[in-house]
Amino acid sequence: MLQPRVSAATLIACAFGWQLRCLVLSASRFQHILNDPGQTSEAYAGHAGRALSLVCSKRRGTILSDFCKKELARLNPGSKIEGPTPGNRCNGARRSASQAEYDFSMDGAKIRCKSAQMSWKRRENRWVVNFRSVKLPWPGFRDQAPFDHLYLILFSPDSLHIIKHDLRTGVYSVGKSTGSEGHSIHVRGPPGQKCWQTARSQILQKLLAPGHGHCKLVAHIDLSGNSLRSGPPSSSSRNVLDVRKAQDEMLKKMEAWGCQPLATILW
Repeated sequence: MLQPRVSAATLIACAFGWQLRCLVLSASRFQHILNDPGQTSEAYAGHAGRALSLVCSKRRGTILSDFCKKELARLNPGSKIEGPTPGNRCNGARRSASQAEYDFSMDGAKIRCKSAQMSWKRRENRWVVNFRSVKLPWPGFRDQAPFDHLYLILFSPDSLHIIKHDLRTGVYSVGKSTGSEGHSIHVRGPPGQKCWQTARSQILQKLLAPGHGHCKLVAHIDLSGNSLRSGPPSSSSRNVLDVRKAQDEMLKKMEAWGCQPLATILW
């Protein structure tokens, strides 16, 4: 027979002979919280990326990784792209396809895609992007990364930026869990700058500007559909229909995840 759970507060109250009472507060006491959507939600509201911002991070990561794969295939039409080989865990057990340490291969090179939503951090008073669980070389755990190339997908209210990372810029360890979970790639906007467009420009500069690192902009997709661009800035607006097709495929994937009511406010 299952025993009812007793909270720690109840146990402490019983030990000291205290009497617990429920305190009920009116919702009006918290109206200022309910009326404040937050800086991040406010920035995405009314922009093409709003629907995608409402999808949970894991599903959004799957959608954007698949989009990145299709975009790389479009930009490299002669390349051979294949699914991942899951391999085995450290205990010898075979991984499932979803647990592979890279997303796909392109001409034999293992590709890993990591996405992050640009978000406002109130404690830091700035916009940030944080790409988590990137398994870079770490003494005692990995002599080398389980992939050959790393692509970052920076998701902001109106755009996607696909960036080939140099495996160095913005890399931070995350304490004892670095060995098992991987590093974080953390890039911050200027403190006190609430304009997300300005902050995004600063974040991209830190990733792409000469002297900061050797990251490379692979594609910029304007989600609004007003001026679709894909590929480096020098490539101009080419294959717009192909980009639109890829966006439509992203919508279908969102609908497959149960996001149909949201998809109508995208492109």
